[in-house]
Amino acid sequence: MTIKNKIENQVLEAVEKVFGLKLTAKDINIDAPANPDFGDYSTGVSFILAKQLKKAPFAISSELQKALNLTAAEEGIVEAVEVANGGFVNFRLSEACLLKELKEALGKGEGYGDSLYGEGKKVIVEFVSANPTGPLHIGHGRGAAFGDSLSRLLKKAGFSVHREYYINDRGIQMQLLGRSLKTRVRQLLGENIDIGEGYTGDYLLETARKMLSEKNIKTAAGLPPDEAFTEYARTEILGGIKEDLDRFNVTFDEWFSEMSLFKSGAVDRTLKKLEEKNFLYEKDNALWVKSSEINDEKDRVVRKENGEYTYLAPDIAYHAGKFDRGFDKLIDIWGADHHGYVDRLKSSIKVLGYDEDRFDVILIQFVNLIRGGEKMSMSTRGGKFVTLREVLDWAGPDAARFYLLTRHQGSHLDFDLDLVKKQTDENIVYYIQYAHARICSVFREAAKRGIAAGDPASADLSLLNTEDEVLLLKKIASYPDEILRAAALYEPHKLTFFIFSLASLFHRYYNVARIIDEQNIAHTKSRLFLAGAVKTVISGCLGILGVSSPDKM
Repeated sequence: MTIKNKIENQVLEAVEKVFGLKLTAKDINIDAPANPDFGDYSTGVSFILAKQLKKAPFAISSELQKALNLTAAEEGIVEAVEVANGGFVNFRLSEACLLKELKEALGKGEGYGDSLYGEGKKVIVEFVSANPTGPLHIGHGRGAAFGDSLSRLLKKAGFSVHREYYINDRGIQMQLLGRSLKTRVRQLLGENIDIGEGYTGDYLLETARKMLSEKNIKTAAGLPPDEAFTEYARTEILGGIKEDLDRFNVTFDEWFSEMSLFKSGAVDRTLKKLEEKNFLYEKDNALWVKSSEINDEKDRVVRKENGEYTYLAPDIAYHAGKFDRGFDKLIDIWGADHHGYVDRLKSSIKVLGYDEDRFDVILIQFVNLIRGGEKMSMSTRGGKFVTLREVLDWAGPDAARFYLLTRHQGSHLDFDLDLVKKQTDENIVYYIQYAHARICSVFREAAKRGIAAGDPASADLSLLNTEDEVLLLKKIASYPDEILRAAALYEPHKLTFFIFSLASLFHRYYNVARIIDEQNIAHTKSRLFLAGAVKTVISGCLGILGVSSPDKM
């Protein structure tokens, strides 16, 4: 249970004891006040109760203060409970609470901040799922960084997480990809042929050269059937995608093929169920779902007049299958340009009898690449775009991942290629990693001088009482709450702000404090413990973000 959870319980118990009312944690808002001078946590519960009790918020808070002070004295978490003029109830954490959290961080290491919030519920996070028709671009990279970090975050918060990549490996686009590769092969064999409406990126030229070499194709007469080109292109491009994601520190538990839904009969079975529920009808020789009857703006086609299925048909079957596999929560991460697809998919899921509230779609906004202070022109038409691989070559996986996570996923993001390459304090990820490396350096120096921190239980941690030390203690103690808040909101970007703040506090502390003082070993040991806890939290937080924690820089 986090500090915030404990204070919530104290407030709920006080409200019931003083006013005889039973509230839940959702009814009260415990959070850090905007001005730290007012305390470490605050609640406006009195404003919620004012109308019901017909009392002024200040009067309600004053009554609650008495009960809360008694609880504070018994539990030792809060040093003081204060009522602000407006009626907010503010809490100041005790030294005992802060030092207890410090010992927790030191004792649990990377496990500090783990919780049972998710109760082991099974969550499937589907992300990236880019068509295997070309290499990943920076937009896919943002979705990959977000989806992977969210998965790590949810696992930290106590969920059982399954990561999945849905491979759109059938349909018109894949056929067009195969024809495009075949055209490139024929061009390399000397034919004067235009690629037309096909995929024109240079990546297919490389694929064509490789195919010619591996298949030992010498003339147009030796070309394999069209299906072979589609399969070869799929295999090569998907292999490249996997390589890029592996380098980006992104992993999946399963790569789920769209084709398997047709081979297994899942699509036909799903459409049959929709028909039984009177949710399908034929018009103009096409098959439609009555999605407008639920929450879509109009009905949608699932099978065209030529018998070809639209994306919606296998997508419905795929998501129904997710529910059938026993997942408690479905999370899809899509590009913002797919926002219109949400309602049409959810409407069919609801008709099939599944709980649409267990299906969340998170939309990721676009990335603008900046170089030399200018926005780079990007166009997927004609194959002219910056690939994720190129960004990784330029900036490295750590900087790329971190910067792609520095904004809320629903906001556009400017990715400055020049800034992410800098190894100065201007580069946030470098600044944070340097804090970790600095701490490692401190421990190496202490070891050289024969100083070991030893057991925290035997150290006098009360010596950690300077302003900077108390701020660091409070920041460490807030980490478990930061994890829960970010997990509950699906917002891993919050951790980038938290860890930057922690690193900034430590750099300031490092510049003014003498951590290793051979004339005062007791103080040295207490400060080493503090530095060790900061190191633990930085490493753990960077781990959730998928970024490394170097020991030297």
